[in-house]
Amino acid sequence: MSIKDNFVTLVASPDQTIGTQNKVRRLSLRIGIEDGNSILQRRLSDLSHARSLDVFCYQPKLPSLLEFRHLRVLSFRYCKWLKSHCIANIGRLFQLRYLNLKKTGLTELPKEIGCLQNLETLNVMGNHMVQLPQCITRLGNLVHLFIGNQIQLPDGIAKMQALETLQGADLSKHSSNIFKELGQLKNLRELNLLIYDYDACTEEHMKTIASCLLQLGTHNLRRLNIMTSIMIRNIYLPDPWCPAPLKLEELYISGSPMPRVPTWIGSLVNLKRLGLALEGVSCEDLSIIGCLPSLLQLSLRVPGYRDNLIIGGCYGFSCLRDFCFIGQQPIFTAGSMPRLELLVLNINASKPETLTNAALENLPCLMTVQYLLYQYDRKDHGIEIAEAALKRAVSSHPNHPSLVRIHTPSSLPKRVYF
Repeated sequence: MSIKDNFVTLVASPDQTIGTQNKVRRLSLRIGIEDGNSILQRRLSDLSHARSLDVFCYQPKLPSLLEFRHLRVLSFRYCKWLKSHCIANIGRLFQLRYLNLKKTGLTELPKEIGCLQNLETLNVMGNHMVQLPQCITRLGNLVHLFIGNQIQLPDGIAKMQALETLQGADLSKHSSNIFKELGQLKNLRELNLLIYDYDACTEEHMKTIASCLLQLGTHNLRRLNIMTSIMIRNIYLPDPWCPAPLKLEELYISGSPMPRVPTWIGSLVNLKRLGLALEGVSCEDLSIIGCLPSLLQLSLRVPGYRDNLIIGGCYGFSCLRDFCFIGQQPIFTAGSMPRLELLVLNINASKPETLTNAALENLPCLMTVQYLLYQYDRKDHGIEIAEAALKRAVSSHPNHPSLVRIHTPSSLPKRVYF
């Protein structure tokens, strides 16, 4: 429908004809190198009106970006051939709002990028850059910034007060001054960060990160996602976190497991999505999480936990819709998770008997069960036995929930970590 209405011109074949009655506004190239060159040469006169250019193909012979002076959207994602000279004139695209350079061949950004005063979204994830140029701090209207874990932010990030999203920064590679500046971003709503470099993570370094998070929690932070190396202890979290980040709606902390659920999580009255890596799960932990009045999605990764997790109605979970548990199989007693619709399990095929005790019938709203089977001994036939036990447990449920096997961890629902 969008092609018919001239909303987008999609070029996926060299034999494809492009009508001449309409000017090309949004062009998407998804073809080979020779085909792309011939089409660009034939249609160059019409491309000057393009508002959007999405290149998703082998290296075409692109004209100067000056030919696309009205561009608002420019994407070279996954174009490994892209070099800095290909975007040498990018600073002249004064109307550009969106720039996607994800997983290209770039090793640095041109300094002209600082001239894009209308730019709102910049994605440079998956590149081999070491640091963003200083001129990036001149982008006063930038709202969403996506960088890779190898890329360092420049000093002066506090000037970017329009920034609402920052994803991919590895804080273990940054100086304490960057943390102080991040804490000053009063409009930051989503922070997705990494802490991977064990050698750089001194106690003082971690305290500075905690101070940054504490400051951001008093502003507008809505979504916080922290992924760490398993060797790094969770001392980067404020404890206690006071005042608590009451505006948080999403919190995911993965990597190194925490010994317990921090008590301040219990005060996050607006939290809708929560994911934690834990060493174990106590009754107190369940009470803290279960009392969250707005919680809809919960993911717990407890791979070393050997006891069955018993979840009863006394813990709350009154609004929970989705529950993913990576660890020993949970047991649900009457009244537990009364509105749960989706259950995701990680099943040890060597212990299929735990499935018969799960008491899934105590989940009255259950509609879907997704599961990932694993076994330590490949000669063991436990997978077939475990699957049969799970099918029996599901078939006895009055709702007859759908049963879906997940074959690889990457196919698990979003925000489930191992």
